Amino acid sequence: MSSIPRFKRIPPATLTVNNGTPTGGLADIQHWQDGNQLAVQEAAGSPPCLRLTMTFEKVNSILGVFILGNYQGSSTHNMNVEIYNYTTTAWDVLDTFANRISKNSHVGQVFDDSDYISSGAAQVRLDHVQSGNSSHDLYIDYVALLY
Repeated sequence: MSSIPRFKRIPPATLTVNNGTPTGGLADIQHWQDGNQLAVQEAAGSPPCLRLTMTFEKVNSILGVFILGNYQGSSTHNMNVEIYNYTTTAWDVLDTFANRISKNSHVGQVFDDSDYISSGAAQVRLDHVQSGNSSHDLYIDYVALLY
């Protein structure tokens, strides 16, 4: 019987809510299913209307990004999971998740991490790219880099 590999995890060291109205903060997304979560209400209007950026420290390698959470919006709205590319100075999309009432696991896989680590740091962003609606919300229980 083969075993399932256990990934090591790095929680975010910083959290910036660039757009949207947060309830909660960094500590709410650093621990798996601890009863706390970060909620961010989407801002109305032109994008970006819901965006949060996390920085991870002491990063030597990245296999992926793990997120436990959900976006409650509409069928035509979604959230991008993006990682910062230090070579191109752009954000690369790893995953996209759409409207869902309950929490779900989202994993964005990284095949070559050489562009995504700079001086032991990496950045991940959740970005809503459609026009905003203040009745839409993002709920995040946990975020981690997998290595």
